[in-house]
Amino acid sequence: MSLKLLGFQLKVTETYTPTGDYINSNLLGTLLYHPIKMMEETDADVIVFPEYCYNHLLDERYKKVSDEGKLVIAGTTYTDQGINCTVVFEEGKKFMLPKLFPASNEPMFRTQPRKTVFELYEDVSKYMFEIKGCHVVILTCSDYLNLGNLVCMANLDKRLVLISACHNNNTEIFKQEAVVIHNKHDLAYSFVINCISTVSSRIKGESFIYGPIQKAEQDFLRMEGKIQDYNYHSAIFNADTEPCSIYCEVLTTEEYSRYERSLRYKKNPVKLEIKPI
Repeated sequence: MSLKLLGFQLKVTETYTPTGDYINSNLLGTLLYHPIKMMEETDADVIVFPEYCYNHLLDERYKKVSDEGKLVIAGTTYTDQGINCTVVFEEGKKFMLPKLFPASNEPMFRTQPRKTVFELYEDVSKYMFEIKGCHVVILTCSDYLNLGNLVCMANLDKRLVLISACHNNNTEIFKQEAVVIHNKHDLAYSFVINCISTVSSRIKGESFIYGPIQKAEQDFLRMEGKIQDYNYHSAIFNADTEPCSIYCEVLTTEEYSRYERSLRYKKNPVKLEIKPI
């Protein structure tokens, strides 16, 4: 069995409001036109938009796609109370998932009670969705950095896919955390989708995928320039700093071998497509 993932690394123009909330001022323009069309036409099981890229005017389209058995992570938005929530659609239903570990430059960091990572982990079950035998866990931006390893350590018996929609100015530290995560849970996948800012030069995309990958396939992807992490065995893809769609089909069953001479050896990832937007 395989799982198909589609993410969009988008170039956004954000406005930092007096209350400290990020909004994207170009969402009603052409930014989402092609991604939304691709979302409606794809065969992907999980679709991911970056942090701060949710548009409530598209709710009916998100719901319709999720009614087809797909999981849509539509980005994030701030509530009237200043809470950064990831908007998820499953089976036609809309879920608002508050960010568990806000970044220090978010207003909710100053106003929400501080909790330990162990206290925050108690809420993670609400952020877990099951699809094709996999447990997809929504860990928005700094949630991935602070909770990803704990989630994997506590769920070693599950096939995990960690989804992180980001507005992230330091992808290197996220990749360092991914190394720790995937060294301990070698059957998990990380699908980290960042945006590219026209306001801050530090937020420059560099989305990535980590997870189980056949050595021969990794060598091919490196030769094609899709991987730059030469020293890490679970790197599947590193995006550059341009807007793109990222489609990846990965094996999620144990019924294959990683030994190249075995008759049970299979190509993994099954498919990886990068297209400019």
